[in-house]
Amino acid sequence: MLSLVVLLCCVLAPGLATAGCNADNCYRALFATTTGPVYTSNSAFCATYTTTINTQTTGFPNKAIAPGCQSQFGRISSACSCNPTATTTTTTSSNTCAPTPSINIVKNGGFECNGGSIVNWSLNQTSFAQCDVYHVGDNSYTAFRCLQYQAGAQSGVPSTLSQNIPVTVGQTYGATWRTYVGGCGPTYNGILRLRINGQVVNTLNACTQSSPYSYVFREFAAGFTATANPTALQFEWLSPGPDIAPEIIIDNVVVGRSNV
Repeated sequence: MLSLVVLLCCVLAPGLATAGCNADNCYRALFATTTGPVYTSNSAFCATYTTTINTQTTGFPNKAIAPGCQSQFGRISSACSCNPTATTTTTTSSNTCAPTPSINIVKNGGFECNGGSIVNWSLNQTSFAQCDVYHVGDNSYTAFRCLQYQAGAQSGVPSTLSQNIPVTVGQTYGATWRTYVGGCGPTYNGILRLRINGQVVNTLNACTQSSPYSYVFREFAAGFTATANPTALQFEWLSPGPDIAPEIIIDNVVVGRSNV
């Protein structure tokens, strides 16, 4: 009889995980940093969510609906129990905008620091591009966008946003980020690439693949094994022509060990 009850539990409630802390992708999605309005909002949600036994399947923050958590109450409860400061106390951002290393080694991956900035990132913007912090993010106040102009002869020159991240050589890591594409047209095309130490690990052809990606934030992912410390994380915006590239926005850049 006991084995039958256990079997029914696992069949009927697949989202019911252990109540303990599992620092997995759901945890990284909810608490990519320890500063900013998204962190504060998610902490406030967890502060009430963990006060009782919850089996709700709606009313979650956007981060809890994302692929890492998939609206599964077991995963969300676990992630909330991991958060060391799951209270409603407001946390003030600092100039360093330090991440939580066990969750995310990217600094300012949500572009929320100091009210919205690219602190800790290096921008190399071409003369035919408009790149800036954009005040409509993925369930947040800010994100980062680039719009490439004057394709033509200069189409092979990208605008880049990069950051050197601390890694352990030989360790495998997973990177996730959210991307929004806007403004595709019949002659428009744009490319967003992610490079790790110069190697392309992900490419989005924004308009030819636009159907699932336009006008809504979608999650992308790539894995890599660290070969040098620090490792260069670089996003590239390209306009292959014949016209201008669409607006391509990124937000919530997270890199963490992929062994959990």
